[in-house]
Formats: sequence, structure tokens, C-alpha cells
Amino acid sequence: IDPSLLSSSMSECKEAFNELCKKNGFWYKIRFIKHTKNFEDLVDGSNKTKTFLMHMLGDVDNLGKTFMKIETLDGYIQLSNEIERIICCGIYKGIEEGSNIYIGYVGGDDVYIIAEWDKCLKIYISLVEELKPVTFSSGAVLVKVKEPAYLAKKFAQENEVISKTNKNLPNSEGKDCITFIGASVKNQDIKDVVMYMEKDKEKDVSSFLYKILNIANKEIEKVENGEEWCKSKTKLCIYLNYHYGRLKQRKEDLVLEGLEKYMKDIGSSTKMNDYLYNLKKLKTYISLISLSKRKEVV
Repeated sequence: IDPSLLSSSMSECKEAFNELCKKNGFWYKIRFIKHTKNFEDLVDGSNKTKTFLMHMLGDVDNLGKTFMKIETLDGYIQLSNEIERIICCGIYKGIEEGSNIYIGYVGGDDVYIIAEWDKCLKIYISLVEELKPVTFSSGAVLVKVKEPAYLAKKFAQENEVISKTNKNLPNSEGKDCITFIGASVKNQDIKDVVMYMEKDKEKDVSSFLYKILNIANKEIEKVENGEEWCKSKTKLCIYLNYHYGRLKQRKEDLVLEGLEKYMKDIGSSTKMNDYLYNLKKLKTYISLISLSKRKEVV
């Protein structure tokens, strides 16, 4: 907020806003920004051009059906305000101290956030946890800081449509997921993907994981093009177990918890959709490790 545009003094504006938040159950403090910031300011590190921002937008699933059951205007307003309050609390809890984020909007059940990719994912997970048992679907895209925001938002919207219409997720009727970097991951799984990424990103196995990522991408392409998957799955499992075993022989005490988890999931897949989904979880896990390594170089 630019204080020069307001008739009251800065201290009076801050006091009034904070009092309004307190009355409505929000415990935020207003901070005036005197100088306009650009998206490079959202990124940590000296070489800001080598890391990525995440543009994430989404909304609550099936809210229209819920609103159709409400017969009064007060009911509409109350539900809308309650959802917005819960979403704001979820976002607030997910923000790490000292983080820079840009909130495009939070209105009703609609959310648009821009932040460094790892921070944005943590905010998203916090938001989803706060909303339970209500579900939320989103689309996201990773872009360089110099990329136009309107284009990034457009691609994120396209991914949100995929999240809302994806009927191929195992044990799911669709929705309740996030789509980014070429995969839709259920909200109940994205938390684990990020957790395993955090555990395994310090391991010095980048070249090995890069090979696995290429193999996973080729396997995903083959399955999506209709090729027979059962025999292919067997070959992939043999390959993964053999090469991971050799890697562990060379590097004593090496454990990649995420890789072991998703190798197990792939091996136990009994349906094509399950197999494809587990491949995409593996792909997402390795892709995030690769992004984190790039960030460390920065």
C-alpha cells in the first residue's frame, strides 16, 4: 500500500487495518512497502537468473455444488468468508520467516501465489492441510524470474484445468491434486514427494538420478502412447534394482528413501494407471532434487 495515496497518516492506517484483522479473526501485521519490488526480489541467492519461481493458482473443488444447497444471501457470504479465512490461515502457516512471496489474489476460494518454487510448494501443502476435509485443485508452472507473469499465469491455468479434469489418477475421481512439471500428483502424495526430496537432495548422486529421470520419461511416453506396459514394467524394475544396488556398493551407507519408496510402488503396480502414476511420482521427486541442486549452485 502506498501511504501517499491515503488521507490518513501511516500509523493511523496501520492501526485501523490491524484492528480490522483482529476483529475478523486474522492476526496479521501490516507492513508498508515504500519501493516497488520486482520478481527477482522473491528469489534468494546472488545469481537470481538461474533459479525458478513457481506460479500457482487453484480453487476449492466442487464449491458450486455446495453453494447450490444454500438458500440465503447470508449463507453465501458466511461460507465464502469462512473458506477465505481458512485459506489465508493455511497460506500464513506455510510462509517461512523471512520469505518473500507475492500473493496475486486470495478471494473466496480462488488463490494465486508467486514465490520461489520450494517455498511455494510448502505454502501449497500447508493450505491443503488447513482445508481438509475440503479438497483443493491447482495448476502450477516453474519459470525464470524474467519470464512475463501473464504468460506464466496462463500456463498455470492450463495445468489447473488438467487437475480439475484428470480422471486417470488411481483410487480417485479426479481433482484434489496439483499439476506441474508434466505430472499430476494427488495432494495426499505431494507432501511425501517434497519430504523425500528434502531428505535425499544432499546425496551426491545427481548423474545417477538424471539417468533414472530420462528412463522414467521415456517409459511414461511409451505407456501414454498405448504400448504394452507389463513386460516393460518388469524390465524397468530389474534395471532400477540392479543399478541402485551397484550404486550402494560403491557408496557405503547410501540410502535414497524416495527412490526406494517409488521403486517399490512401481513394482507393486497392478494396473496401468497405477504404474503410470507411480512413474510420475518418481519423475517429480527426481525433478525437484535436480531443481534444489541448481538452487545450491546459485
